[in-house]
Amino acid sequence: MSANGIGTLKELDRKYGPAPGRSAVHPVTLDPDAARVGAETFTTPQPAPEFIHEGFIPNDVGGIIGAGGVSKTTLALNIACGTILGGSLFGRRVLRPGGVLFVTAEDGLARMRYRLHGIGRDGYLTPDECEQIGAGLFIEDLSDRDPQLVKLDDRGNLEETPLVDALIAAYGPLGLSLVIMDPFVSFGPGERLVNDGEQSVIRAARRIRKGLSCPVLFLVHTGKANAREQRVDQYAFRGGSALADGLRFVYILDKADGVTLPVGIDARDAADGKVFRLTQAKITDAAPWAEPLWLIRTGFRFIDQPITRQSDDERQEAQVAAVVEFLRQEAKGNVRHSLTSLEAARDRIPGKLSRAGLRDTVHRATQTHRIVERDLPEGERVGARKTYLEPGA
Repeated sequence: MSANGIGTLKELDRKYGPAPGRSAVHPVTLDPDAARVGAETFTTPQPAPEFIHEGFIPNDVGGIIGAGGVSKTTLALNIACGTILGGSLFGRRVLRPGGVLFVTAEDGLARMRYRLHGIGRDGYLTPDECEQIGAGLFIEDLSDRDPQLVKLDDRGNLEETPLVDALIAAYGPLGLSLVIMDPFVSFGPGERLVNDGEQSVIRAARRIRKGLSCPVLFLVHTGKANAREQRVDQYAFRGGSALADGLRFVYILDKADGVTLPVGIDARDAADGKVFRLTQAKITDAAPWAEPLWLIRTGFRFIDQPITRQSDDERQEAQVAAVVEFLRQEAKGNVRHSLTSLEAARDRIPGKLSRAGLRDTVHRATQTHRIVERDLPEGERVGARKTYLEPGA
């Protein structure tokens, strides 16, 4: 016991177990001498925070958020391969090429190998590149084991599991460049605890990041409502706010379904489900992206698609072209639209214009004869409806 009769934290933990919300596995030690910043902090240039990919993934804990089945795992495998090969990844320099550890708690090793084979096939990797990736990519399959980094002990307290130290001990000597963990929910104590559970996993991931000296990237499921509404802010996942607050970088992956496509993206690819949008929702120590990263998926390979920034005139022209093409496709099924019926169907028109935006677009198109108003045949006139819209010459 201590001099004042109160047991030390270590003694109390040994007798009663750790207090709620605190783990006795890693006791805190404080060192004022080491904590003092010193005058040289202000007079000597300090190293900038490290990024392993230029302006993309810093050496910290972050996440890619997306709906189930949106290809988060396949995208992450592409990121892993690009990290190992070096050069550039999605148009950004790989600043620290090296090995990658992929810890999967969802897809088994056989499925991961199948996807990697697809990347090699669809990405036209050379034999040397296949050798390099094969030697530098490590997949730990925990899909049939307990993958928790944090769990509840028998007293209901959160504590880190031995997996944290096991990962550091096994992979610390390899000098990895990136760790990917999929999916986030599998590594926590369960969603009953929400913010406390999320924060405890972030804390464990920071230990792994420090122990392996490389970023930890989680793949995170979004909530149903967020996915349907195509939200792209840092809180667009299921659960509490502690996860987004604790992550140092957050990206949202979704399919380009019903969104306005930039110049350079083929609408036919979007209709076929090949176009994806990676939106930067949060980044630390770097300038935020001005626009999302647009990706085309071919088989199992993701390729970035360069785009051209649209002027107002180009944007308006794209909107007109979308409405004209919609009318043309509808006409093939003998569907003749009035302005009113076109407004009712506007959610099916790429870009999802507002009602006022659609009216402006149709007006602009009729002024330039891209859309013309025709008389309906006698047998199709109903009430006051006597005309329809069709694409012009």
